[in-house]
Amino acid sequence: MRDDDRVRRSSRRSRVDRDRESSGEIVKWVVRLIAWGAVASIFFCLGYLSSGWLLNYLDGRGMGGQPDVVASREQAEQLLDSSSGDGVQTLVDMGRHVAFPIYVPDGKGGLAKREVKIVSGLMEDDLSKVVNALLDGLVDKKVLASDVELLHVFRDGETLFMDFNDPFEITLSKMSASEGNLLMTGIVRSVVENFMPVTRVQFMVEGKIEKSAGEVPLSMPWELRRKG
Repeated sequence: MRDDDRVRRSSRRSRVDRDRESSGEIVKWVVRLIAWGAVASIFFCLGYLSSGWLLNYLDGRGMGGQPDVVASREQAEQLLDSSSGDGVQTLVDMGRHVAFPIYVPDGKGGLAKREVKIVSGLMEDDLSKVVNALLDGLVDKKVLASDVELLHVFRDGETLFMDFNDPFEITLSKMSASEGNLLMTGIVRSVVENFMPVTRVQFMVEGKIEKSAGEVPLSMPWELRRKG
C-alpha cells in the first residue's frame, strides 16, 4: 500500500510540474509579445516625429513644399493678386488662373466687354463663378436687384440650364422687352463664348421653366444669332 501511495504522489507531482511549466511558457510568450509591441510602438513614434521635424526643417530652409500649390482660400486670393493674369499656370492640372470675358449692358443699348479672373476648376464650378461675377456686376450697375441669386447650373449636351431664384423673374418682369433681351443676350454670350460645347441657355426659376417674365420669353432656350 505504501508503494502505491508513493507512485500516486509522484505522478501527481509530475503533473503539477508539467502544468506549471506550460503556464510559465504561456506567460513568457505573452510578456515577449507585449515587449515586442512596445518596442515597435516606440520606433513608430520616433520615426513619425523625426520625419515631421525633418520636413519642418526643410520647409524652413526653403528646400521643401510645392510653390505652385495653395493650401487655403487666402493663399489662392494672394496668388491671384500677385499673378499677371495672362493665363499663367499656377496650379497643377486644374486650378489655372484664367481671365474670362463677360458682357454687360453699357447703358446705350449695347453690350460692354469686361473680364473676370478666377481660379479655374471643373466646368460647372467655373460657370457658376463667371455667372455670379456677371450678376455682381449687374447688381453694381443697378440692372439687377441685390437679392437675385443663381441657384443651380447643369449641362445637357449643348444646352446649359441655369436655375435662378424668384427675384430674377421679378426683376425681368419690370424691364422692357429691349432691356430684358439685352440682359439675356449678355448672359448667354458670356456663357457660350467661354464654355464649349454650350450653344444655348435654358433659364429656369426655382427649378421650373416659366413661360415668360414680363415681356421676356423663358419657355425656350436662348441662343445667339448665327452670323451670315
